[in-house]
Amino acid sequence: MKGHLPLRTTLAAVVIIAAAFTAYSQQQPPAQGTDEPPPIGIIDGKICLPSGRSIGNNVKVTLATRQASIVTLYSNKNGEFRFTDLREGRYEIHADVDPKLFQPVIQEVWIRRGTQITLTIYLELKHGITSSTLHTSTVSTAEFNQDIPVGAKKEHELASRLIKKNQIQPAIDHLKLAIRIAPDYLTARNDLGVQYLKLGRLVEAAEQFTAALDRNPSYVDPRLNLGLVLVEQHKYSEAAGVFRQSIALDSSRPVGHLWLGVALAETDQFPEAESELFKARLIGGPQYAIAHYFIAQIEVKQGEREQALRELEAYIEEAPRGEMAQAAQWLADKLRK
Repeated sequence: MKGHLPLRTTLAAVVIIAAAFTAYSQQQPPAQGTDEPPPIGIIDGKICLPSGRSIGNNVKVTLATRQASIVTLYSNKNGEFRFTDLREGRYEIHADVDPKLFQPVIQEVWIRRGTQITLTIYLELKHGITSSTLHTSTVSTAEFNQDIPVGAKKEHELASRLIKKNQIQPAIDHLKLAIRIAPDYLTARNDLGVQYLKLGRLVEAAEQFTAALDRNPSYVDPRLNLGLVLVEQHKYSEAAGVFRQSIALDSSRPVGHLWLGVALAETDQFPEAESELFKARLIGGPQYAIAHYFIAQIEVKQGEREQALRELEAYIEEAPRGEMAQAAQWLADKLRK
């Protein structure tokens, strides 16, 4: 049955903004009543310069096994990253650093049941590279950098304050003024599109996201939000294509995997949908517990009652006050009967 997933319910939480992971999805939780600890591990890591100083960049970090890559994310500007919900086993951490300056980075890690590992990865300079060369070559990166007039920035700041107070229409007015002053103010365009999306003004929202992408195709936020517009319009195949593009640009964002999973589920592409939803939960942690609820919906469609019940129970346990917790409890009770 198409269209029964509660798509609109989670939009407010996410609009601010390749290979299926079958090894994870095929693992089953331990049977109830056993004394085994949960098969979950955590890696907290930090990438530093040889001196121990912060690298000052967002570093692309990939978690892999010997067989395949599992997930890719970006560290924060201090080089800090985290991988959660890891099964017991051997992993490799690959850091994508400038090959002209640093030696390749591959760190092997063993995870035991329920353990949390903290590690620091010190980069090694290539032969002939000195600390002075490094100082002049290593610069902070940003998705884009624009010279925005002061007046436009002030209008955007006013709009941001109004948005926090949920005063949407006055915020829209200030965002439109910001764009009138600076048509290439992409953050303001994206934020204006988000406010239109909140109000269900989908055509106007799409116009702003498309205009931002026309000016900067690598800007991920409006691409994700354009996908949400297509979901709201029930154009699931088109939405899936847009979410795939966003993931190709930045696979570290759980929101892209979550909504790609939802769009695929709506077109009955269940195995890939489940894989993307698992990735969303893996990357996003408990904040993306809603992925369990969507997976349960897929299992119900396929007649897998016990698996659906496990996913619902996982969601309720992780997010007892979540926006779909009441619906999840109702469905779980129905499945038990």
